[in-house]
Amino acid sequence: MKSKKNKSIKLLALSTAVCTAIGATSVLTSVDAFASSITQESGNDTRGKLEIVTNPFKTFEDAKDFLDNTLKSILTDQAYRTSIVPSDFPNIEKGYVLITVLSYNSETFSKSEAEALANKVIAVADVTITGNNLSGTIKPKEEGNTPSGTIKPKEEGNALSGTIKPKEESNVPSGTIKPKEE
Repeated sequence: MKSKKNKSIKLLALSTAVCTAIGATSVLTSVDAFASSITQESGNDTRGKLEIVTNPFKTFEDAKDFLDNTLKSILTDQAYRTSIVPSDFPNIEKGYVLITVLSYNSETFSKSEAEALANKVIAVADVTITGNNLSGTIKPKEEGNTPSGTIKPKEEGNALSGTIKPKEESNVPSGTIKPKEE
């Protein structure tokens, strides 16, 4: 029982870290960006189903590849069903989304574990779609990107000149304020 608790804590910590990294570094730049979502399809806190909808993959083959290789490894030993559908039917040029229904049962797989796993699916799908590398490797600086030239000090000719004039007496309102006559 203790190992299951540790596994759950590690999974939750990992998914939280991945989601934080994704949120900080991954932004879809398309104007037509489709928002991924996780919604409660049915059930309650002890037993139910979550619906996971990814952002659109560019091609059906990309979505199928993610389903066959990545999604199956993430959801190993879980009860789920997945379908690939166009994100904007009949405009298949907009891409394809994966809709996954993940079942949970508090006896074997809690709602919080299901939500953490659903967030992980969304995060990994977003990384796959955008091509962002979150492995922690930093590419070395390329030679062509080095700045050239020198920074010039402020020249005397660029300094502000002149004096600030005080407010003239003629600009000061004088007299009394009269109410508007009707």
